Amino acid sequence: MKMVTKFLAVIFVFVLGAAFFVQPNAADAAAEYRVVPIIEWKCWSCNFVVYTFAPDDIDSNKDINTKVDHQQKNWINFGTGNPIRKCNKGKDGNHLFEKQNERLFTPYILSERKEDFIVLKSGGGAIKATVSKFKCLACGFEGFYFKGDKLFNMGALDKSKVENMKTRARIHDCFKWGLDEPMKLHPITSSSAGNPTSIALAGQIAKLWYSDN
Repeated sequence: MKMVTKFLAVIFVFVLGAAFFVQPNAADAAAEYRVVPIIEWKCWSCNFVVYTFAPDDIDSNKDINTKVDHQQKNWINFGTGNPIRKCNKGKDGNHLFEKQNERLFTPYILSERKEDFIVLKSGGGAIKATVSKFKCLACGFEGFYFKGDKLFNMGALDKSKVENMKTRARIHDCFKWGLDEPMKLHPITSSSAGNPTSIALAGQIAKLWYSDN
């Protein structure tokens, strides 16, 4: 009887999730599949390599970016939330960054290199990457993900494939099914959260999720 009940619950998850989940159209999915536009920078003084979320600009040719204490007060490490490390060769500890490349990272690669990312407390506009929001229709759990990342299967979120951007932890089970054991699937509704600034994204890193495959 327990197996039948669990089977029916799983079927209900997929039916409910598929009914409410907003799927991107084929063109959008192909164009935006699992990519985050980023910019690679290198300090020509100490060779420190960092990344920003495009189009955040930390070019040393802009006077504001080399003002005393500007970098320490305005540039934050995406992964840790701390000020960036000082340049051990530059004047006043300032880095002299030059743009190297514009690249595309998957959310998984971003998670691997999050402590190499700089976000701007001020002076940055909306990033190019689009962020979406999800909510579990059963337990109410909410989170964010980069549009195009494949977290879902027919409107359900599978905890075996999803990790947290900040902690690398798996998403928890869904406990709201009235069964003897929790479900590993969350039936999801999804909506666009737009294009935040990099500092706003950093403020939500603990609620940001990605697919590990």
